[in-house]
Order: sequence, then C-alpha cells, then structure tokens
Amino acid sequence: ANELKSFLASINFYRKFLPNAAKRQAVLQKLINGNKRNDKTRIDWTDEAINAFEDCKQNMADAATLAYPHVGSQLRLFTDASDVAVGAVLHQLVNNEPEPLGYFSRRLTETEKHYSVYDRELLAIYLAIKHFQFLIEGNQTCIYTDHKPLIYSFQKRNDKGSPRQIRQLDYISQFTTDIRHIPGSKNQTADILSRINTITSINYTDMANEQKSDLNIQALVNGKIKHSLQLKHFRLEDSNATLLCDVSMSQVRPIVPQTICKQILHNVHDLAHVGANATLKMISQHFVWVNMRKDCKAFVRACIHCSRSKVLRHIKAPLQRLEMPDQRFQIVHVDIIGPLPLNHGFKYCLTLIDRFSRWPEAIPLVDIQAETVCRAFLNEWVGRYGSPQKIITDQGTQFESKMFQEMLLTLGTQRKRTSPYHPQTNGLIERWHRSFKNAILATGKESWVDNLGLTLLGLRNAVKEDLKASAAEMLFGTATRLPGEFFTTKPNMQPNSNFVEKLRHHLQKIRPVETSWHSPSTPFVNKNLFQSTHVFVRNDRVTPSMTEPYDGPYKVISKNYKNFTIEIKGKNTVISIDRLKPSYNIADEEPAVNSNQTSDPLDVLQVNSQKSRRGVMWRSPLYTNYNNNS
Repeated sequence: ANELKSFLASINFYRKFLPNAAKRQAVLQKLINGNKRNDKTRIDWTDEAINAFEDCKQNMADAATLAYPHVGSQLRLFTDASDVAVGAVLHQLVNNEPEPLGYFSRRLTETEKHYSVYDRELLAIYLAIKHFQFLIEGNQTCIYTDHKPLIYSFQKRNDKGSPRQIRQLDYISQFTTDIRHIPGSKNQTADILSRINTITSINYTDMANEQKSDLNIQALVNGKIKHSLQLKHFRLEDSNATLLCDVSMSQVRPIVPQTICKQILHNVHDLAHVGANATLKMISQHFVWVNMRKDCKAFVRACIHCSRSKVLRHIKAPLQRLEMPDQRFQIVHVDIIGPLPLNHGFKYCLTLIDRFSRWPEAIPLVDIQAETVCRAFLNEWVGRYGSPQKIITDQGTQFESKMFQEMLLTLGTQRKRTSPYHPQTNGLIERWHRSFKNAILATGKESWVDNLGLTLLGLRNAVKEDLKASAAEMLFGTATRLPGEFFTTKPNMQPNSNFVEKLRHHLQKIRPVETSWHSPSTPFVNKNLFQSTHVFVRNDRVTPSMTEPYDGPYKVISKNYKNFTIEIKGKNTVISIDRLKPSYNIADEEPAVNSNQTSDPLDVLQVNSQKSRRGVMWRSPLYTNYNNNS
C-alpha cells in the first residue's frame, strides 16, 4: 500500500495535465483507503486494479510530454538523492502553472554511495545543473530540495567545507544561489527518479527453452526425483513455447532451470536484502526449483551487501596469556593519554608499567611528537630502571616512527605492537589508565601536573587484589612510607653480614603474578572463519549513522589462532580475529546436478504457505486456462 501511495502521489503531481484523473484512479484509491503511515499491507491485485494501474501509467506517458521553453520564464529545479541514485526534474512557470522541461536521473558510484546525506543531496544539485546547463543559463532559477541544511550552504564560511563541497558550490553559484526547502512529501517526482534501481526482467521464453536442457527438470518429468508437485504445461502469450509449471498451490509456479535461478534470487533478495527464510518464502510463492532451500541459504549467506551491513554475532576470541618476565623491568607496557587540561604547558602523559612488579610511571609531555616521546622514554625510564628487553605499544605514529625504531635498536629492545582497534593486547596499561584518570579528576584536573608525584605515590602503594600486594612491595620488598605517618618502626639491623644475603634471597623468591581476567563475555569463534579465503573486517572507527559495520571482503594471506594477516589496498595488515567475519562464496556451495536422485530434494514443499507480508507481486505472462493438449 505504501508503494502504491507513492506512485499515485507522483502521478497527481501532474494532475492538471491528466484528463479524468479521478475516474482513472478510483479503483486504485479504494485499495489504499485510510491515511495510515508507512502502510505495508499487502494488496490483492485484481484484473480491474491491474487495468487501472496500466491505464494510469499510459495516461501519464501521454500527458506529461515536455513543454517548449518560454523565454524569460522562471525555472524551478527539484532535486533529491537516495542511497543508490540522484534525480531531478526541471519546471518552468507559465501563467503560474508548472510545465516540465526535462527529467534527470543517475546512479551513484560506489564511492558516492559512501557520501553523507548532505554531500549526496549537494551532488544531486550539482549534477542536475550540469545536465540542464543549456536551459538554466541566463534564466532566473530556484532550486528546491528536501534537505534543509542545504539552504544555508552559501552562508557558511569556506574553511568549514571540504574541497569537493567548495568546488560544487562554486559551480552552482555561477547559475543561482536561491536554494529553498520543500517537504519530501511534495517532492515525489524527484524522489522517485532518485530511487530508480536496475531489476532485470525475466524472459519466460528463454526459461521455457532452458527447461528442455535442464537435467533436474528432466529428472522431475521422468519421475527419477520423488516429489509432490503437479506439473502442467502452459503456452506463453507472445510465443508458441510452452512453460512447465507447478499447480499444486493456489498460484501457478514456473519450474525454474538452474541457469536462471541466480537471476530470480537477485531480483527478489536485492529488493530489501531480507534473510534466507524470508527470501525463500517470497520466491516459493511464485517459483519452484530443485534444491531451492539450499540455494536460497547459500545465496543470502554469500551476499556481500548483507555481510557488510548485518551483524549476527561478533567474534569474541578467548583471551591469550602473555609471556611472564623473569626479572623486574624486563617487559614494559607503554602508551600515551591525552589531551589533558593544559597545566604548565603540558597536555599529554607518557605512561609506562613494568609487567613484573606493576610499577607505573607517568611522564608529562608538551606534545606527542616522536622526538618528545623518545626523549622522555630515554631520560625518565631507561635512565632510572635500565633498558627493557621488550616493550608493548599500540600502532601510534610516535611508536611507528623511524626515530623510535632506531632508538630501540640502539638500546637492544624488542617491540611488540597491538593489532588495530584491539586494546585488549595492552590491557594492563589500559586498565591502569582508568585508575589514573579517576585520581586526576579527584585531586583536581586543572593542577594535575602539580599533583602528579603524590598521585603516583598513592597508586604505587595501592594494594592489588590479584597480587595481594602493592607495586611498591613487589619492587622494593616493602611498602614505601606515606606522608603523615605517625608511628615509625626502627629497622631491626642484624650485626652480621648475613642480613644482606637473606634480603637478596628473599627478593629473588618474589615471582610475578598473571593478570586477572574480568571479562564476563563467553568466547565465540565462527567455525567457518579459519577455512575462509576472504574475510570482512569490522569498522571500529567513529563513523556517522547508517554506515556499514563491516568492510571487505579482503584476501587472507596468513592466519593463526589469534590474528589474521590480510591484504587491504595492496598492503598486508595484521587484524585480530575479534574484528573478522568469514566471507562465503556461493560457487563453493552450488549443489551438483544428479538426475539419479531418489530422495525428495524439493525442500520448498515443506515451507509454510503463509503469504509474505511484503507486498511484492510478479505477473506471469501465462494463460489462466490450462492447455491440456500441449
């Protein structure tokens, strides 16, 4: 019903040019009684309704002929953009009556489909003016769009727009700067032109010819495949060919050969990219073929648009234990936080944690240039605790820089980096950031540099539940003295030299403790992931709404149980399996043709015959009367 309303609204936009419009549309208006919004009720098309629909289309085609341009008349350009195309219609006002001068529609490229709504609507105006330039130039033109932010586009400063927006607005301004808003309900013609999509029509004559050479259909006719279908031949209207159909249901269903199955799957599934069961029910009401259920499931699972846009269940790989160090300051976790409130010229912090003792350090930074980070790490950490054997960082530009790599090579330090958008690898320092930021907020974020020393003193002496000790005790063997302690204990100094040996022996017995896992989620890994040759990658960037959650598919170069190496734009990238999703190939799942099948392959017979709630109809050019002589 909603689609029929849209059709009638487009027709009635040119009602003044349509003779007897009310009479011609009366039958169709009865089908959409009421003013229910987004009404998706299925419409039962009778012969009378079909004739009225065709009459309205023919009436529109005959009446909406393009008018001759009138010199000096005011022009109105109506534009609109959808997710797949842009459309426009140009009118001229003659005696305050609009007359169409031309129509324009163009599909968007793959790059243009990723534009924001503002950019797509602006592109529609830009392309429409280029198309109608010979009519618009030198005439007073007003542009109408249903995207209201565009009416302020010429009032914004140029430095707030992208180079593409500035270039398009500059071209538009050469013809007009008068952009006005129109509600979408009154912009039906441009809206329909912007939603034109290619749907390949089905050639039933070719289908009838293919039926003769299809092995599965011949096996059905010869009884080699058991089934409960009632097969009948129908003669086509426009040829002498006969089409084999099933009449076991209330509607005649052609038997589709394997060569045409994919075309029908595309026509039906691409309407709204519904799931496998919904696609199967929609197709089974109008067509039938061998292994229909399996083909629908394989086709929907291999649909790239569905894989990019739909999220069934994200992969959650089991956490992996990192190697434990043998001594203090052997493995260090490094990261950067900020920007923080400006204090004494500092805005960032270089944070470091020793994996053995959990000893933290926070070094204030003026900026996060590679040279600044290298100098802070060398002077504040290496100068105090020595050169670590390994460090773990993310893929920040400071740590990826050539200067940082050369410094580590000089120090003899090996660097391990996390995979993109997977901070769990460096979870020890990421979790400490929460405690550190909370302490800064509690002690005063405006003077965080002044309070940094005492803040670190408190965090280093905080007892950790998993260690049953503080970082200071793990490093020094005893807690450090806090400011304001009232009682002090005298150290019990032994007179002999065995005290130093016992202390050294006691400190050597301290061993590191593995980090605790606090994640309540249950691990899940798709069973087909490690057999996939291509995968989709979850998009974890900050993106606008209505952005596809997955990108790809990308080719898999190598894999292990935690990370995959995939090829993205010609470059090998290591990605955690938590962000991956297997890509399926429909060619790998196509059933082999076997005319000796004895089992019942027509799973579609077991599908519930309940009608789909989507009002999608196919009209088959078949005679309603059976031709028993054929």
